[in-house]
Amino acid sequence: MSKLPNRINGSLDTRRYLLEATPSKDSEYLERSERCRNEADSFEKIVRFCLEYHSRDFFGEHSIVANAAFACELYMKALLFLERKNIKGHDLANLYNYLSSENQRLLATGHPCSNIRREHFENELHDIGMAFEAYRYMYEYTGILGINYQFLLELLMTLKSVTRGKPRSASEEEAQGTGTGT
Repeated sequence: MSKLPNRINGSLDTRRYLLEATPSKDSEYLERSERCRNEADSFEKIVRFCLEYHSRDFFGEHSIVANAAFACELYMKALLFLERKNIKGHDLANLYNYLSSENQRLLATGHPCSNIRREHFENELHDIGMAFEAYRYMYEYTGILGINYQFLLELLMTLKSVTRGKPRSASEEEAQGTGTGT
């Protein structure tokens, strides 16, 4: 049985469980990528559940947008860790700008762009870039926030697809039964 985290003044002490700020080895970058991808999958499943089994009115569009944007952020960070980049922040457009030109191309060409012109992909990404923070802290805004909901959801599915084609650690392959056994 694993030991429970220490508690300080009744709150959880997570300091012992935080990873080092910047990975130092290729295997650590790969592990971080895998962790980001797994967490992104969890948030994507919540979004899918909300969309498939309940209406937006039941859960509220704000919670769906916040979870979808956060999943996009984690998928992008998974790609960045594979590129040996440790970028902080929530801005999707900023994270996209740090991606290699190859990963940018995969995202831009893989996104369906069903309600925008393809050449406006980066502008639209900029417009939704801060969706996680804006919708997470919705109570702080007095006006109405607009977002291209369809573009965000299509970005989420594109990112999920692109990260599936990327390298996995040996432990992840074994867990999914796809390891080579060597």
